[in-house]
Amino acid sequence: MSPTNPMNRRRGVAIWKLLAGVACVLIAALCMLVARSRVAPELGLEGGALRPCPDSPNCVSSLATDDGHRVEPMWRGDDTLERAWMRLESTVRGRLRTNVVERRADYLWAEFSSSLLGFVDDVEFHLDRGKRVIHVRSASRVGHSNLGANRKRVEALRAELEAALR
Repeated sequence: MSPTNPMNRRRGVAIWKLLAGVACVLIAALCMLVARSRVAPELGLEGGALRPCPDSPNCVSSLATDDGHRVEPMWRGDDTLERAWMRLESTVRGRLRTNVVERRADYLWAEFSSSLLGFVDDVEFHLDRGKRVIHVRSASRVGHSNLGANRKRVEALRAELEAALR
């Protein structure tokens, strides 16, 4: 069969139309996910503590009791607790693609955006002066898994904070 055969040409056009349609659907779905990640979930303190993680694996918290979601607190301390709390905000603000949304005397909420598509993750910190600890919660707004990105972010922030306070 010749490439100039009208039947081959029609098949080629049909394949290209199909591929273009599939690409349009994928792009639309991706745009919907990115738009959905722009809407902040309910965050903040609930009953004096950070909210629990959902069942999905794209969240970590120092208040979680299961290994899948549990991370160590950002800081436990003695006389360095207040200094750690002050340094934590500057550590967070120093990160790329980060926006501090809310800061109170005992609460800090920041949005971290991914470099490729701008997906937003929410990271919250709670200074519990009574227990001498800074708790952390980091959660993705969309998707089910984030391949450990929240856990890695929390560990990197903790390491940076510890280094700054030495």
